Amino acid sequence: MVEPHSSSELERLRQEVAQLQQAIADLEITLSTTIEHGDTIEAELFAANQKLSQEITERQRAQATLQSILETVTRDKSDLELMLQTITEHGDALEYELYNRAVESMRQSEDQFRAIAEATPVAIILGRLPEGTIKYANTMLAELLDLEAQSLVNCPFQSFYHDPDDAERLMHQFNQNGFVRNHEILIKKANGSTFWASASLNPLIFQGEPTLLISLFDISQRKQVEAALRESEAQLREQAEYLEQCVEERTAQLQTAEAELRGLFAAMTEVILVVDRQGQVLKVASTNPDLLYKPTDEQLGSTLHEVFPTAQADTFLGHVQRALNHQETVKLEYSLHIQNREMWFSAHISPLSAETAIWVARDITERTQAEAALRESERQLRQQNTVLLDLAASRALNQGDFQTAIQEITEECARAIAVERVSIWLLDKNHSTLECVDLFEQTPNRHTQGLQLVAQDYPAYFQALQDEQSIAATDAQTDPRTCEFTENYLKPLNIAAMLDIPVRPGGQLVGVICFEQIGTPRHWRLEEQNFARSIADLVTLALEARERKRAELALQQAEEKYRSIFENAAEGIFQASLEKRYISANPALAQIYGYDSPAELLAAITDLSGQLYVQPRRWDELTAYMERFDAISACESQVYRQDGTPIWISENIRVVKDTRGQLLYYEGTVQDITARRRAEDELHRQRRTTERLLLNILPQAIAERLKQGPKNIADSFAEVTVLFADIVNFTELSSQITPIELLERLNHIFSAFDRLAAQYSLEKIKTIGDAYMVVGGVPTPRIDSAEAVADMALAMQAEAIALSRELQQPFALRIGMNTGAVVAGVIGTKKFSYDLWGDTVNVASRMESQGEPGKIQVTQATYARLKGKYRMEARGAIAIKGKGEMVTYWLLGQEED
Repeated sequence: MVEPHSSSELERLRQEVAQLQQAIADLEITLSTTIEHGDTIEAELFAANQKLSQEITERQRAQATLQSILETVTRDKSDLELMLQTITEHGDALEYELYNRAVESMRQSEDQFRAIAEATPVAIILGRLPEGTIKYANTMLAELLDLEAQSLVNCPFQSFYHDPDDAERLMHQFNQNGFVRNHEILIKKANGSTFWASASLNPLIFQGEPTLLISLFDISQRKQVEAALRESEAQLREQAEYLEQCVEERTAQLQTAEAELRGLFAAMTEVILVVDRQGQVLKVASTNPDLLYKPTDEQLGSTLHEVFPTAQADTFLGHVQRALNHQETVKLEYSLHIQNREMWFSAHISPLSAETAIWVARDITERTQAEAALRESERQLRQQNTVLLDLAASRALNQGDFQTAIQEITEECARAIAVERVSIWLLDKNHSTLECVDLFEQTPNRHTQGLQLVAQDYPAYFQALQDEQSIAATDAQTDPRTCEFTENYLKPLNIAAMLDIPVRPGGQLVGVICFEQIGTPRHWRLEEQNFARSIADLVTLALEARERKRAELALQQAEEKYRSIFENAAEGIFQASLEKRYISANPALAQIYGYDSPAELLAAITDLSGQLYVQPRRWDELTAYMERFDAISACESQVYRQDGTPIWISENIRVVKDTRGQLLYYEGTVQDITARRRAEDELHRQRRTTERLLLNILPQAIAERLKQGPKNIADSFAEVTVLFADIVNFTELSSQITPIELLERLNHIFSAFDRLAAQYSLEKIKTIGDAYMVVGGVPTPRIDSAEAVADMALAMQAEAIALSRELQQPFALRIGMNTGAVVAGVIGTKKFSYDLWGDTVNVASRMESQGEPGKIQVTQATYARLKGKYRMEARGAIAIKGKGEMVTYWLLGQEED
């Protein structure tokens, strides 16, 4: 030991000790923020360290020598060892006393033994000898092992030893001594974790059998105390050695300690605040500035009300004062909006003193979001289960109303699994085509059907339906099983993800139910796929119910209807099989189709779908419709006669089923309507030609009025907006190109303007040379005529720029607009045209003619309706022919939001 050589040397050593103790105190404060308060053993260790710090401080004040310090350290060590020994002896005495009580109780009665065993805080095991299996275990053992007590019976108790060799060592001691006392072993819990126990083994006779009584006393806390004491002893030894070293070595160790402390702070992810009772922030510690509501310098010295919103500051201050008033740790969870993001924190507020508290907050945003996602998943699962139960009990499904049942299924599925489109498809009899029997779109709340998918067009998809239980395509446009649909189906409908489940009654593929996500790709969760499979099973039930219903009605209706049709009808009558052949036909049908007899007809036509109908697969369409609705009436089709001549027929067909609802055949009647169709076609053609010509020169509403009677039409409109547009330098352009080229360019330009007029729902009035006239609010009044015409004017200017690039020739427009009253109508008796009259029209024309190239000039009346919505620029007063001076404006564009 190094003795100090002078008072100055001793004083320097004292200063070194003071610096060391301050570093230790700082480290203790930091570590105290990361542990849970209230644990008894940790509190004892904390008190022991505090006592040690106080004793060192007292020794410093007493100016004791280095030898005195070491002697005091040794004495403290002895005290701590005595404390450990006392704890150990207390545990042994308690265990021994409980053991004696248990043995005495067993002698009195087994019932009393079990009551005592269940009441004792010591784990009790009765084991069979020599098998080594558990005969009885009390509740304390079950709690220690995280198991049910009953499940421990007949288990080998050696299976709970963490080290298998412990069983051999324990039994060796037991065989040598006849008992085992306080043997420390590591016990394994059901979840794999371990704890230390003190084991004692004693023999006894229980229920007339040799029995091994094993008692286990949980000494995990004692082990922790021992470890802490050993660590404390090591620290005290290190302190003694440290004081014996030279000043340079002490300085180096202090620097090392400082680096370790900084590393500890750097590794911490929590936000730490020290606040007083009034809510003033005294200290701020965080290695992640993104977790701070405000920067550190703005929080230091400020109150909680100056840092946080008032409501949250009130809550926070209440928790701080509660922690200080009760001198206990307060736990809370809260959220803050930091950098435009909601973040969640779990905080512990613990008292440091009577007036200050330490606030440790940990970011739990990800955990909170995961919990919210789990709750949402549970909600969806409950909703899906409810949907399955409701659909299973559906009256339509159970009574065989197939169409209603599948519509209920698609609607409920779309809402339960939150997709835009759900559809059910069934294979045809050749398994070569899937036909959509119901498609439900959630946004328009609409059911449709009839789409078809042919296997040869989508081989990968059809193969996947055969091979896989489900097709869960997160990105349908890239998934190899569904990417074949991309260009013709997925992209036009903006479908991003698909979940398709094959329908397999009896293991045979008959169709598929398809869930389609619009917009963005979607990962289909396992519970969603399981729900979809359950829905596929419901579709199977619906199919079976449909077939059953068909069978029940078939036979009782077949004979009566067939006899009535055959005896009373003058038109062609037939029966057709499911194999697309005629079963029977009457002479009228043979005559319609150009055959000499029904027998010749039956022999000649062996495939109705391929031989008879002009439209391919027409018979398949008719039968598919009848499978849904059982009958079809007045269905018109074009067929070939025997000589190849096409004729038009009208058919009434129905399905015939047996009592089980199984489809037997089709029967129907046929009429030759070729003459009527030709007359109708010619009439329709003439009518379409007339209407097309009329609509090219007149608005539809005016054309309809003219067709109803009046020849002259004149209507007054209180407010419309008229636009004139003129091509600048058109005369010069017309002299540079041929008339045909000029006409083609004008047609190109005005066709573009016509499209804009249709886009903005405006009425084109006429073109005069290179001038274009359009109006808003005629013939149907509208309150936004000025805005609509302004939008078209701006679009025309943009179109002019685009046309300049396309035609590779400078092209500019001069546009004028005016708003006011007009008279519109049709006059004369020949060459009808719809036109406008009035001062409003004349002024609009002046706005164009006295405007400037590339600009849109508007009157004050139009300006009054556009201001605030569009960017306008005053031109000032100009002289207008026939009107004098008028104030006009330039229309520049729409106001930006």
